[in-house]
Order: sequence, then C-alpha cells, then structure tokens
Amino acid sequence: AKDGKITDIVGRGDADLPSDSIEGKPAASVTFGQFARWAVADNGDVYFVYKVPLVGLATAPVIWRVGADGVVVRVAGKVLLEASAPNPVGLPAREAMLHSVDNMSVSPEGIVFFAVGIRIYRIDSQGVIRLVTSAPPGTDLADGMPTVSAPSKSRGILALAADQLLVVPTEGPPRLAKYTVDGTVQVWRDGAYGILNND
Repeated sequence: AKDGKITDIVGRGDADLPSDSIEGKPAASVTFGQFARWAVADNGDVYFVYKVPLVGLATAPVIWRVGADGVVVRVAGKVLLEASAPNPVGLPAREAMLHSVDNMSVSPEGIVFFAVGIRIYRIDSQGVIRLVTSAPPGTDLADGMPTVSAPSKSRGILALAADQLLVVPTEGPPRLAKYTVDGTVQVWRDGAYGILNND
C-alpha cells in the first residue's frame, strides 16, 4: 500500500508462523492450493492432505481436518520438513514427520488410515499412530493370512470401519482384499467375499 503497510487480501497472511499458518483459521478464509488426498467421515468432517506453501521454506504433507465449526485443525504431521523421519508408530500423530502420504481414507467413525510407501498406518482414537501392515514387496496375498504380513503397497485404501480396510494391493493380479486391524485378510474374488471372523 502507499502508506508502506502490508495488507492481507486473501489467505496466508501470517506466513511468518509456519507451524500454525492455516491451523485454527476458518477454512473458508484460507487460500488453498491443490489437495493431494481427501476423505469425508460420516459426521461430515472433511480430511485432506496438504502441503502449506511457505516462501523460502521446505514443507511436508500434513493431514488436516475441517469439522462442523469450519475451522482447520492439524491431525497428523508437521508443517516444516525435517530431514529425518523417525518411525511414527507409537507417536502422537501431530508430532510425527510425514515425508509423503500416498493414500488416505477415513472410517465412518472418523479413524484415519494412511499409506506411506509399503506401510499402512491408522491414527487411533487417542491420536496415536499405529501400524496396520508393512509387508515388503513381493509378498503374496492369501486368504486368512495375518494382516501385518499382507502386502501393503497399495493402489488405494478405503476404510470400511474403525478396524477394517478395503485394500487394492499392487502385488499380483488386480483384486480387492479386506484387511482388519490386528486380524486377518479376506481376499475378494468375482465380487463375492466371506464374512471375516476377527476374534
């Protein structure tokens, strides 16, 4: 402006506060770029993966949520990129460093599942990251195998419930598989599948 003052016009006016650059703001007032992934819970909460663009700073993908109040909340990940990414299992999701998020889905109950490389994680009801599966490439998929041993590199994941995922593994022929948390795998064939007993 002519008086030498900087005036915010649209979004991201507080880029000098990168860790909270969009958190806590009304989503309708924030200028977003392209979302990498997004999902909606049964209660209408919207979850999305987004890297906040900050001039001169490297940023990382973060999982965000917009609830009924319309405010942006950081669910998992840190805004500023860090060189190392320690194993996130057991960490509070907001303290984990996510270098990438390849797939994401949200169960009707609002439990977030996300895939990073060959690993699939979930964020439990306490906000802690748990491992669902991390089998190495080349692992064969079979009915009844433990979920933790199942192929995890996936073309897509869809949360059916807080403890159930529908996965499209990249290994082997195209097919769907039902994974359960701390359970076993049921492979779909010809559009039919059996009821999975998760005792």
